Parts: sequence; C-alpha cells; structure tokens
Amino acid sequence: MDELLPRVRRAVEHAAQLTARPDIVDDRRLASPATAGDVVHAAQQAVIDLLRRPPDPVVGMEAGAALVSLSDVRASLRELESERRATSVTQVHESLRRLRAIDSIDRLIAQTPLEIRRLGYNRSLLSRLSGRSWTPRSSFADHDPELQAALLRVGQAIPGRLGREIPETEVVRSRTALLVKDARHNPNVHHHLIDLAGTEVYIVAPLVVSGEVVGILHADQHVVSDRVTEFDREVLELFSEGLGCILERAMVGERLARFRRKLDEQSRSLDEITSGGFDLDPLPEDAGGHPGPVYAAGGPLADLTRREMEVLRLLAEGRTSAQLAEALYVAPGTVKTHVKNVLHKLGVNSRGEAVARYHAFRQSGTDG
Repeated sequence: MDELLPRVRRAVEHAAQLTARPDIVDDRRLASPATAGDVVHAAQQAVIDLLRRPPDPVVGMEAGAALVSLSDVRASLRELESERRATSVTQVHESLRRLRAIDSIDRLIAQTPLEIRRLGYNRSLLSRLSGRSWTPRSSFADHDPELQAALLRVGQAIPGRLGREIPETEVVRSRTALLVKDARHNPNVHHHLIDLAGTEVYIVAPLVVSGEVVGILHADQHVVSDRVTEFDREVLELFSEGLGCILERAMVGERLARFRRKLDEQSRSLDEITSGGFDLDPLPEDAGGHPGPVYAAGGPLADLTRREMEVLRLLAEGRTSAQLAEALYVAPGTVKTHVKNVLHKLGVNSRGEAVARYHAFRQSGTDG
C-alpha cells in the first residue's frame, strides 16, 4: 500500500494536467485506499471526455496511456480492497472468539470497544437501550483518554433518545447497521457527541438479544483512511450480530448463576431450620423398625438440641456420616455441622470422645 498510493496520485495528477482539470486532485481522498478509487474514477471520466473530442494525435496517444495507467491503479485498489475484506472477516471472527471467552456481561461491555479497535476503528461507543433512551456504557478513543472519558460523561449526562436522533431510531426500527454521512451538518444526530468528537462520518449498529434491540454500537475513523465506508458498515454489522449472540449467552449464564445461588441459600435455610428445635424430620428407627428413643438430657447433654441428641445417639451406635445423613434425611454437609456442634457443646475433640462422654452420662444416670 505504501507504493500504491503514490502511484495513484501520479496517475491522477497526470490526468488532471492532461485534461486541464486540477479540481480532480483531492488530497484527502487520495490519502486513503478506501476513497482513492473514487478520485481515480473521476480522472478516468475526464480523460474519456477528452478522447471524445477530436484531440491532437499526440495528445490522443498521451490520453490513451493515461487511461491505461488509471485503469491499472484502479485494479490495484480493488485488489487491495478485496484483501482487506477477507482480512476483516477473519478479524471479526477472532474478536468474537475472544469475547466468547468472557462470561460476565460487565466485562463484555468493557471489552467490546477494545475489540472494535482491533477491527481497525479508532473510536467507538457502546450504549444501552432502555425504553426510548440510549446511554453510553463504554467507549474507546485511540491515544485520547480525555476524549474517551468525555464521551461517556457527556453521553450519560445527555442520553440519546429515539425519535430525536434519526439514525439511531432507524437502526432500532430496521435492526440493520447504518452509515451516517455529513454528521456535522445533520440536524437529526446527537450533536453533543458529534461536536465533541468532531465526527463527520460514522456507523451505527444495533445489538439484538433474544429478538430485542438492547444496545447500540457507534464507530468511526478507520485507522487506514481516517474515515468509514459502506464496507465498514458491513463489518460492524457482522460484528454486532455476533456480539448479540454472545451477550445472550452471557445473560442466560448469569441468570442460571443467580438461580443456583438462590437454591443454595434456600437449602442452607432449610438445613438451619432442621438443625434447631423445629424438628420436621421423622425420628430414626432402631433395628426393630421402631422409632429410637429420645433422651431427656440433663447436665452437659442439656445444651444439645433434639437433632443433636439424635446425632450423638447414632454416633454411639457406630453409624458413619453417610449412614447418619440417610437416617436423618439430611445432606452430608448438614451432618458435619451437627457433629461439629455436638463436639463443641460437649467440650471434646473427636467423635470417640463424644461417644465416651455420652455412655458415661447414661451409666451415671445423668441423661435419664
């Protein structure tokens, strides 16, 4: 590309000189492969117009050579554009692959503008859509942290609104990305953000999750051309479609995680109830299939709850933790909690000591 753009400029300048059309040479558009093709096309048309008139034979030969040169550089620009298209699709897949590894919605929101930068766009904004308002949640401005922070600050202080900003309204309605041109002179854009960033051309793309638009992406200033084109609109649309699927998966994952936490909390609450004086479980049975005795404890055993007394009695029978859990209809973790409470209240360090203390109280008649 470093060699191509100077070749393009030389071909265009020669055509401009030959046709006496200096206005053809557009320095800004010639600085980017994305827009240089339009200048080449204009130069070709000027040369063709020249050839339609009966020119001097020498001028005619020179014009023919100029036309060949312009056709050559235009073909090279198209080839470069094709390569860029192929590369961009690969880059989108790589960015989405990295985002898929993130399972937190907040982290996805923070990382998205950085991935848009990797796609080649210097500035981007991710906004959340709530009702008719869209509010920036994360932003990126290459080598300009002050602008990056200002975009968030201004956008959050003055949220966008559907119906007022027409490009965003159309994007939400159609659910397709849009290339917005001449933004500085468009009365229907978010001028607080446009003026702040000095944006002239930008892309808006919807974030669709479960069939609903939940957010909006903005991007401008491609690293190569300093502008964005229709092709860039297609790239960001492809990216936003993939990001919507990733956000949907992350949302489902977070909902499942919250559901699991609630189940765990409910389970712990039930365990706490069954470990206290409200004994809702049936009493364990003895070897004959009859409910085992519950002793009216005195002395140190008086500190034990009814459930803890049952645990101690079953320990004295030589039951394992798994057998205790089965007999008491509780989880193994709850059994461990009961045993730990029994040891603490009896002032002993092991199950064997607790059982010995239990038998000693029974033999002495302390436990009734």
